[in-house]
Amino acid sequence: MVIVQAIFSLLSKMAGKVLNAVFGWAVIALFGRSSSKQQTLLTGLVGAAALWPLLLLGIGLPKVAALVIAFIPYSRHIPAQVLRAIWFGLAVAVPIAVGLVVASKAPPGSPRESFAKRVARGFPITAGIAGAFLVMFVVVPVLRLISVARGRQDEHVPMLTTGAGYETVAEMIDETLERHHLDAPRAAPAWWLKAPARILGFFGGRSLRGFMPAELAYWLGPGLELALYPSDLLIRGAKSKAAWAHGVLAEELTRGPGLQTLDVTAQKVEQQIRTLWTAVESDPSHARDSGDLHERYVAIAAALGQVEVPYDDWQVLYRETAQLGRAIDGEPQLLELALTSGHAPQP
Repeated sequence: MVIVQAIFSLLSKMAGKVLNAVFGWAVIALFGRSSSKQQTLLTGLVGAAALWPLLLLGIGLPKVAALVIAFIPYSRHIPAQVLRAIWFGLAVAVPIAVGLVVASKAPPGSPRESFAKRVARGFPITAGIAGAFLVMFVVVPVLRLISVARGRQDEHVPMLTTGAGYETVAEMIDETLERHHLDAPRAAPAWWLKAPARILGFFGGRSLRGFMPAELAYWLGPGLELALYPSDLLIRGAKSKAAWAHGVLAEELTRGPGLQTLDVTAQKVEQQIRTLWTAVESDPSHARDSGDLHERYVAIAAALGQVEVPYDDWQVLYRETAQLGRAIDGEPQLLELALTSGHAPQP
């Protein structure tokens, strides 16, 4: 009996880890990667919405809901009407909370709505997230297993975009893939991208546009697949090909409007780098002789020794600062140099 209990406990823990992993994959598949704070918010949002259908079930079948959601056997001492009232209260509270959170955290450019409309909007948004999550909860593990079986891996480039910046980044990806002879033209979004987006758009309407555009930009070619989220660029393919695509895109997109850091403090430094990039590109022939540009560049480099950000973001800032230095000096970027000198790997 003890052995059986130990085995059951082990299987329960393994199932919990798998469930958490699948849940995390589904959240990323819906919204892309983002900062830890934003990811926590989106995870809570999706988690609450995912449970909402069960809360509705509790209104009609309070005993069943208590067992399914909380694994609590129904007690005869608790009237069914009391449980039904609890489930009803939660079923109303979750969409209200979702509506208010989505409205308060929507990126700049999202439509503003009255308090009553934000509260009311929470109900269709919750339904949309619940439906999209259900699709991704089933689909994502299958896609990952297929990728592993084919020897493919997923690469992620943080790419925070808002408004018109999203399409600008998409166009830069078009140009970069073509210039580096990476055969992955723009294509209609795959069904695993299209279905959740359409569900979210149908129920959530314009309120979720700040989190996800009506249609995600998508590229597909032999051994390479890309999807651009508002906060993340997914690159899927054979290891060497995905790694090279990751490198050239991260290098090229440094001068675009998308931010590759997730920490707020790091993003402020990155914005300064973007400002200098704009100044360099406006007059590249005089950038090398500009004392002002050099002083501002040295100030950014010095700030790297004082800024307190996660190491992954610090590495991005270091790389982008080094790239900016090459641009000021009129030197080509390293992977671009490999391409023009004929030393780039063959796709």
